[in-house]
Amino acid sequence: MIIGSLLWDDGREEMRKTWRAERLLVNEAIDVAAPIRYGRKSSSRGDTYTMVLSMKAQLGRAKVIPCLKPINNFNDLIEEAVHLWQAESQTSSDSAVSASWGCVGLKLRDGVVCPDDILTKWAQVAKDNQAHFNIRHAHDELPLLDNSGMLQITWPTRADGEPLTEIDAILVSVNQPTLTAKNEYADPYDIARAWLKCPEHDNYFYKNSEHGIKTFEDDAILEEIWRAHHGGCGGPIVC
Repeated sequence: MIIGSLLWDDGREEMRKTWRAERLLVNEAIDVAAPIRYGRKSSSRGDTYTMVLSMKAQLGRAKVIPCLKPINNFNDLIEEAVHLWQAESQTSSDSAVSASWGCVGLKLRDGVVCPDDILTKWAQVAKDNQAHFNIRHAHDELPLLDNSGMLQITWPTRADGEPLTEIDAILVSVNQPTLTAKNEYADPYDIARAWLKCPEHDNYFYKNSEHGIKTFEDDAILEEIWRAHHGGCGGPIVC
């Protein structure tokens, strides 16, 4: 499942473009409802906000894209997870599925019978990288991952509300959010102001929207950007 620039950004040396072409059936992408928001400050994008999963977020629009190769065992699963993390981190590590700022999470569709060795080995990966899989969360929401590295979000539905039944499991990049001193997510005002300060990075927001990835706060963010450009921001913004 993709919730941000992995869908449209080519990355360093076209690493993400190659990953999409060689590992995914992009033409079979499915629009799904998922709890996403702008919640992580990215230093590589001028300290503007990028997308994260959030247990308390209202549903937005994400993409589920089938893997080109079928997953029949743990080796197949970990291979896809490693390639996903290479695309996310834009590194060539041949074994990592996590770093200090995030990890790959796994979610099974309710009722799917999964071989025990897959679950056991995935749990061991999460245990071996426990600090990386300990994703922060706001004071009024539950953890995004359990101790075995399994996502706790509800299984996504199609964007039209119909069940998503042709997929048995999803892998998704889970990044650490940037929370306020009160252990809360930034509000639309602060998210918009970050892009207004450094508008050379606002293409992240517009590219997501262009490719059908949207959050429940998009309208409020756009309203704040409009207000700023039409004299309602209370003064000039300096990057």
